[in-house]
Amino acid sequence: MRPPRPTAEQLDPNKDGTVTKDEYTLAWANVIQSQFKEIDTDKDGSLSKAEMDKARGPEPGRGGPGGPPQR
Repeated sequence: MRPPRPTAEQLDPNKDGTVTKDEYTLAWANVIQSQFKEIDTDKDGSLSKAEMDKARGPEPGRGGPGGPPQR
């Protein structure tokens, strides 16, 4: 799975056909903030090791995509 990325609309919210440094920075900040909120399942404003491990998913070779099934 690919990490989330800002859409063209998020990168150029004023639709002038160019992306300024501020627009670029804000678009990425919004994506990161949204991703953090999704990973922070207990909504305490911090990520525990368990939350980060769950977000990361299974390691390759341990039954994850492209790996052998676990026994």
